[in-house]
Amino acid sequence: MGTDWEFYNPQPDEAREAHEKERIEFLRNQPLDAESNWRLILVQLDDFGGPPPPDFFFDRRREELRRRGFSDADVGAMERIAREFVLPYNDQLPYPNLWPSEDLLEPAIEWHYGEGKIDEVSRNASLAFARRCRRQG
Repeated sequence: MGTDWEFYNPQPDEAREAHEKERIEFLRNQPLDAESNWRLILVQLDDFGGPPPPDFFFDRRREELRRRGFSDADVGAMERIAREFVLPYNDQLPYPNLWPSEDLLEPAIEWHYGEGKIDEVSRNASLAFARRCRRQG
């Protein structure tokens, strides 16, 4: 009787290297025009199903937001909302989203408010900011 490892057939080094170069080139040239403002940030929470993308992948998205008129402070605040609100909210869902979308923003903020993790002032400011960032650009 065979063992599972007998069926393991790793790619030759050249094939792995070629695949990685192709993946890098795809990530470098991926068009960003159609991405929503929030999706450019929420991609940081994606399950990539493999190695994470290189830093330039995220840097390109930040630059696109700056091109759309967002300040560095806005981009930083968007990243904070993604990490502090959307990520914990998504993680507690029965079926977390592998690719979180901006549809999670308001429920995530409301969930944090309902759990007593933020006060009403923070809730209202976060909701207003999230809505403003949807429209801006």
